[in-house]
Amino acid sequence: PRTLLSILYCDSDYAKNEDDQKSISGQINTLGGATTSWSSKKQQTVALSSTEAEYYAYSDCCQEAIFSNMLLEELTREPKKAIIYEDNVGAIWLVKNQAVGA
Repeated sequence: PRTLLSILYCDSDYAKNEDDQKSISGQINTLGGATTSWSSKKQQTVALSSTEAEYYAYSDCCQEAIFSNMLLEELTREPKKAIIYEDNVGAIWLVKNQAVGA
């Protein structure tokens, strides 16, 4: 049996909205090589750096991955994992470093 794996891609453009300097987040979710969902939306807050904008985009992507995996687990009765691709080194470091926080 072939295992289905969610692969998600996320990105952000930093402060491209000329009216309010908010960034745009984008993501694509694939399952077995087929696109299952995508989104592009303006972020709710103004990011102070490209790392922060990418981190917000990554957070939205994680929410989508959790939802997709819960749905797949319900259908297949097997635990699922997801792979999320992010291109900002600072955002990746923040995700991996558990010591950063409040």
